[in-house]
Amino acid sequence: MGPAQADEAHSVFFAGLDAGHSLHAHIGFKQALTDSLDRSGFVAMGILGAGGRKRDGDHPLQLGLLGGYQWAMPRIHAALFLGPEGERDGGLRLGVRAQGEIWARPSDETLLTATLIAGSARPQAWGRVSAGYKAWDETFVGPELSLKRERDWTEWRAGVHVTGPTFAGVTWRVSAGRSFAEGGREGFYGGLSGHIRFGGP
Repeated sequence: MGPAQADEAHSVFFAGLDAGHSLHAHIGFKQALTDSLDRSGFVAMGILGAGGRKRDGDHPLQLGLLGGYQWAMPRIHAALFLGPEGERDGGLRLGVRAQGEIWARPSDETLLTATLIAGSARPQAWGRVSAGYKAWDETFVGPELSLKRERDWTEWRAGVHVTGPTFAGVTWRVSAGRSFAEGGREGFYGGLSGHIRFGGP
């Protein structure tokens, strides 16, 4: 990918809030272990979250610490992570979490993303795919689809997202749409997340 650039990121801090039939908030970080987050190499990720279904009335804490490898090519970044996770909900449940990510730029004007997460502390899986077209600068607008599955709960969503606007040093992602859950329940959802990149010395 050529020589390192001064604006390459070695660390990223991120946070997000998601509301629908379920409510979830999280904060976390990614840290390059070998070079930078803009190049292929080993990466560490930590995440702390809280949330659950609104009808349950509880919002257990979740913690994960993962290691992985990312492949950085001219128009696609892909990463795989694996590591322990824990959930505090009355008692402590331990498990393993796996996560895969793809961020692709088929052309200068288009964006495709996919994320898949599976954990065993509370057996569940979540996945999201999105597509976007450049509306201005590095901001993309387009559709998204997501699906969440737990032992006794399934929720899928269809909506739109705006990804990439930068304000106050933070790169933002905003999404909203319609959710469909177990038992024919329908409603609206909304999400807001952001991240900050930090360079190396």
